Amino acid sequence: MAEEQKQTDFERDQKEIRSLIWQNKIPVKIKLDPEQNSNNEEPFPLYMFFQRVHLPVFYYEQIHEYFEKFAPVPRNQDDIWLEWNNKPIAWNLPFGVTFDLNYQDPSMKGELGDDDSFDLGIQEIPPPFIPQNIILHYGPCTISNDYTPIPSIPGKTVLDIAKKSFRFALKESLHIRFDSDTILMQMEAEKQNELWESYKNLNQNTFFSILDQIFQLKNHLQNNKAIKLPVRVYIEGYIGRIQLSHQIDSENDTLGDFLTKYFPKILKQTDTAFEIINDNYKNFKVICNGIVCNLNMPLLYFYKYFSHYDGFTYLCIQK
Repeated sequence: MAEEQKQTDFERDQKEIRSLIWQNKIPVKIKLDPEQNSNNEEPFPLYMFFQRVHLPVFYYEQIHEYFEKFAPVPRNQDDIWLEWNNKPIAWNLPFGVTFDLNYQDPSMKGELGDDDSFDLGIQEIPPPFIPQNIILHYGPCTISNDYTPIPSIPGKTVLDIAKKSFRFALKESLHIRFDSDTILMQMEAEKQNELWESYKNLNQNTFFSILDQIFQLKNHLQNNKAIKLPVRVYIEGYIGRIQLSHQIDSENDTLGDFLTKYFPKILKQTDTAFEIINDNYKNFKVICNGIVCNLNMPLLYFYKYFSHYDGFTYLCIQK
């Protein structure tokens, strides 16, 4: 009975946390680059919401249609790139990850953990009331040499390309978890497409019913199989990401244990807590899905609740 109750509690918590993350959205105010306005009239900004879990490319059609008559012609959706805080926004990265990496809220403090306890009362970064200012550009990115534009493939739309990127990331995370992507490759094309469409349209129940089938989460947890956590780490001020495969050996393994292993020049563990040892990280915070994470959070918590749409856990480190 105890195991059945434990499973029931897990399923309830998992559904609740997933809903909170999927329903979270960020207000944005989009303006066309004034140097690219081909009309004598200045367009009124476009106000909208970006869903935290969505790729920015999902909104390109709506943005393009709104500004089309003002844009330099001829232009297409695959010519678009967006700028926020003087940085280009990655088209193939969930906007929530970009937001977590760059949004500064002085009231939110890092959770280093001053003892061995862990309180599930986590700090959540509330969506800002003031819309984030985003600038729409067309053509080559002019503010960064490291921005990767959307590939231009004849006969393919930007969403076709995003779908291919999604599938590739999903295969990567499966290889980390199971050393194989067989379960995805054997899935019917119709089911794979249903997974993509439910993600794009925020159909949470359909999406997670298929994703849980792919990742066999319950089977792994119930049978104490080796658990490998696919992780992508983004660090403020650094270009690119660090992709890791981490095996969770014990239910007592924590986020702090993970970070001290892979980032020993930033963090060390003392007898009673974790300590920052790099002066460049005085405002150290780890954010995942809009939540400021306590370093005593169990890694199993990330595995159960915080995996993203592609099976990866995205950790953002602010300095």
